[in-house]
Amino acid sequence: MNLVSNTHVDDVVERMQQRLAEDEVELAGHFARLFWSKTPQEDLQGRNVEHDVGATIDNWRAYRQLPADQLVLSVSNPQHAQDGWQSAYTIVRIIAPDMPFVVDSVLMALSHGGLTTHTLSNVVFSVT
Repeated sequence: MNLVSNTHVDDVVERMQQRLAEDEVELAGHFARLFWSKTPQEDLQGRNVEHDVGATIDNWRAYRQLPADQLVLSVSNPQHAQDGWQSAYTIVRIIAPDMPFVVDSVLMALSHGGLTTHTLSNVVFSVT
């Protein structure tokens, strides 16, 4: 398994440890490294570590709570006071079993609606 190792992701993982229960730290750290593994280094530069910590924890918890055979599509505008992180953009999150073309279909629908995608993180997890 080739996990990302860079200062930004290392900082995210370290700060996550301060917000999580002790029994979540190890698995959440692995999740974080996988979650950010496809993000190019240049896209990580200048990102707000605290916001990425909140986003990663939010995705970690959503992923853990989802039964393996269900699809969840959520749209949100996270606010720091309510969600522990914030974004200047609307967040579209898809957690799904293996469904070819689901990401492309959503991207096309957004584009057809005249919306711009600012960041895309498409990570595939193998689950046992």
